[in-house]
Amino acid sequence: MKNNNISVTKPLQQAFDWTKYVLFENFDIGKWFIMGFCAWIAFLGESGGGGANFNNFRGGRKAHSLQNIWNFVIEHLMIIICIAVAVIIIIIIVTLIMQWLSSRGKFMFLDCTVKDKAAVKEPWHQFKHLANSLFIFRVLFGLASFILFVFVAFISFVIAWPDITGKVFSANAISSIIVGGTLFFILITVTIIIQSILFDFIVPIMYKKNVAILKAIHIFKNDLLAENVKSFILFYLMKILVFIAIGILVIVAYCLTCCIACCLFAIPYLGTVIFLPVIMFKRCYSIFFLEQFGDEWIFITKPSCENNEI
Repeated sequence: MKNNNISVTKPLQQAFDWTKYVLFENFDIGKWFIMGFCAWIAFLGESGGGGANFNNFRGGRKAHSLQNIWNFVIEHLMIIICIAVAVIIIIIIVTLIMQWLSSRGKFMFLDCTVKDKAAVKEPWHQFKHLANSLFIFRVLFGLASFILFVFVAFISFVIAWPDITGKVFSANAISSIIVGGTLFFILITVTIIIQSILFDFIVPIMYKKNVAILKAIHIFKNDLLAENVKSFILFYLMKILVFIAIGILVIVAYCLTCCIACCLFAIPYLGTVIFLPVIMFKRCYSIFFLEQFGDEWIFITKPSCENNEI
């Protein structure tokens, strides 16, 4: 159903007003911590990073050390393989647990947001079947993405193989970089788009219609996206601009507080509680955007006076 009255700016004001109402009118710090917990669970494992710099070896010492490392690896190869396999298994298990928890959290935080109700137990159990459907899809999608990335890496390796065996950097290596880089960029872009649509629209559709993820995707594709592609493109362009503006504000906050804000935001859970207005605003934006498609898509009808619970 085509709708010519879809706006990408009106939902911004609505999201701002609802966020202000829920979090700042009749301010309740307990409510913030409960909703912040749901938000923290919802985005569990979706950010982070780290790095290290190892530049302490020079000249002969470097060659000698590398030889010692190689000898050690050869002598303890089976132990190293076992440890590596164990580490990989642990990483996979932890990743699956975090995805399972965050799938529950997506619906918990959405429920808290639309009902203005700080609760954990009730939505945790109520949306179990929807969260499990989302979790299975995320696992399969992640596996498919991984296979595609490995396939692209393999193609790049095959293209570059003549230069690798010849120990030269020529046309094959350049072609490998161009082809691999282009395909990786396309894959990353498509992955980001699918994940954004999944959390911005598919999860709310599952929540509103009480349907599994495949049915929600069908509804989104045929009832919303089919005749309103332009509106959804404009939505994401506006969302990019909003992200940029939020990023600038966060950087300003870091500077004004001498990076104290950065340290607070980096603390697990506490950082989510502090950042809760931004997280809720972003969650509300896609909800109010959806509400423009008709009365059947109304998520927020009136201010809720329900008691908070956990």
